[in-house]
Amino acid sequence: KNMTYDELYNHIVDTQSIVTCCIDAHFTAFQILSPKFLIYYDPMNPSLRLVRGESQVQHVALYFLLKCNYGDNVHIQENKNYYVGNSSSELQLTVYRLWKKINTLSLSNVPAKWISIPLNL
Repeated sequence: KNMTYDELYNHIVDTQSIVTCCIDAHFTAFQILSPKFLIYYDPMNPSLRLVRGESQVQHVALYFLLKCNYGDNVHIQENKNYYVGNSSSELQLTVYRLWKKINTLSLSNVPAKWISIPLNL
């Protein structure tokens, strides 16, 4: 089953899955340690990066999930009301807003304050 992005997000939060992503032949990975903490690995960077706060974690994780096409994009196209209707959750609204601009969005444009964790501890 191809999960909707909100289902996929909840799954990776519940299982604390490590999610790998390849964007433009560049490998990265992230893990949501809790709904308020996400750790991001980029082999081109000498440090891990941490994001704190539920909204920032959602934005960063959904950016990668959408950019890598890991969820059901057809569902978004065919079920707009699911994402922006009166009974939609904040997570569903965030999915839709990011999906609308994902092709012009880069990680530096995602609303998140990063904390660097040096790898040479």
